[in-house]
Amino acid sequence: MKTEVEDMNFIEAVEAMRMGKAVRRKGWPRNCQIWLERGEYVAYGTTSLIGWELLATDFLSDDWEEVGNDE
Repeated sequence: MKTEVEDMNFIEAVEAMRMGKAVRRKGWPRNCQIWLERGEYVAYGTTSLIGWELLATDFLSDDWEEVGNDE
């Protein structure tokens, strides 16, 4: 049974990323996550065999969710 995770705002999402969690916007495709790079800025996109596909999005929303550990 899957546990429902509460939505996070962008600041909470950044804090979760700093603790090693992978997060994404709920509206993003399942293969899309967001990472902190060097703890300074955010890289975002979908992972694929040919690299990154950047997504234009509004980071300051309140519909972030944790999707696992960033490995």
